[in-house]
Amino acid sequence: MLQSDGSWEEYVRTWTAPGAVVVALNNYRTTYHIDLAMYRDEAKLVSV
Repeated sequence: MLQSDGSWEEYVRTWTAPGAVVVALNNYRTTYHIDLAMYRDEAKLVSV
């Protein structure tokens, strides 16, 4: 399915671009403290 509409090729092109993984990881590291607090709050709701 992904290959029939070209989305797979676009996904691969995007992630294999020079620096793409570095940028994605840097973005994640920047927002980690925000995401971590949210994930901990969600875990508390699930465990209750």
